[in-house]
Amino acid sequence: MTSAQTSPRAKTKWAIIGAYGLSVLGDELAIITLMLRARQSAHAGWVVSGVLVAAFLPVVIAGPLLAPLIDRLSRSTLIRVVSLGQATVAALLVHHTAPIFTLLLMTLLSIGTAVVTPTLLAVIPDLYGESAAVRGYGQLEAARNVGIVVGPALAGLLFAAGGGSAALVIDALTFVIIALASFFVPTDEVGDALAATGWWRSIREGSSVILVNPQIRSGVLALFGAVLFSSLANTALVFYVSDVLRAPSSSYGWLITAQAFGSVLVASRLFQPMLRVGHTRLLFMATLVLAVSRLALGAISIFAVAVAACVIAGACVTAQNLALRDLVKTNVPSQGRGRAFAAVGSLLTSANIGGTATGGPLATTLGASHTLLLSGIGTGLAALAAAPRLFTIRHSVPYFIRSEIELPER
Repeated sequence: MTSAQTSPRAKTKWAIIGAYGLSVLGDELAIITLMLRARQSAHAGWVVSGVLVAAFLPVVIAGPLLAPLIDRLSRSTLIRVVSLGQATVAALLVHHTAPIFTLLLMTLLSIGTAVVTPTLLAVIPDLYGESAAVRGYGQLEAARNVGIVVGPALAGLLFAAGGGSAALVIDALTFVIIALASFFVPTDEVGDALAATGWWRSIREGSSVILVNPQIRSGVLALFGAVLFSSLANTALVFYVSDVLRAPSSSYGWLITAQAFGSVLVASRLFQPMLRVGHTRLLFMATLVLAVSRLALGAISIFAVAVAACVIAGACVTAQNLALRDLVKTNVPSQGRGRAFAAVGSLLTSANIGGTATGGPLATTLGASHTLLLSGIGTGLAALAAAPRLFTIRHSVPYFIRSEIELPER
């Protein structure tokens, strides 16, 4: 096939990947801006915490509840409609500064994200082809991490320059961009076969993929425990920089950048060769190496070691995420992937929230180094506990979400 023939398709992929990266950047702009704005309110502590809860909790709750939309409607239309709704909400945030409106509108933005993200994951195989979907997941993850790194820094600059309104306007524009990019999403008809299926049954089918399929169940359970412990470092790192390394606060930004570098490196270049060992084996190895990197942080108080450990941690977390996504893609047919991705994402986001929320209190009680050691030990134990299943399950047992076939009796 000539380059002239492949060029339009490549442009289509990069339009969607780039739009998603900008959308993630916009999410970070909104979260950081609203947190900075909340610090100026009368009840700053509660409002700042509320912004974080509003940003992440809807993914846990609303994701599985709304997931049947992904497998019933045209995915391109769903992305477009939801993204335009998010653009409207972001525009309202520019002028509505009261805490109650801030939390309500942030919740609506997050509900939209809970729908759009698994929808994009579900369309990647259609966009890249089943055999090349792993490359698409890598590029999507790389774009996400670039947005995560650039967003907070840009939010801080914009807030210092003008109070944050510009950041929220940019956030609204990023939603318009991803809505326009949705026109490049391949037309699908996956929802037709599900039209007669009850809503709650559709939700149950999406959740049941975690329990029924041995590969996905083993991967998710291993990753749940690993995420719960490894995410203790999300907040412990803040205390680690000041209390253990005795480094300036800007050093925290370097550690976050190091994690993002490791993530982008694996997502864009190294993941596909790594996947040759198998989905579940890669999950085990990435989790075990992640545990070692957390232990190194807690045991060795040297900035250069901390940077290296964060690069490795970012690479391992991304390898875990991408392996699990490709595992779901491999074992679930197109008409059920939206619900499956939403269910898996909800479970792992809840683990991330739990670990992140616990990391701060543990760091102030046990100390940052001990918290990071606990993070490494817990992550390692999660990997070792899951190892017997991860290394013995067969890799040829697909599970098909049933829409018109009876679910197995329980």
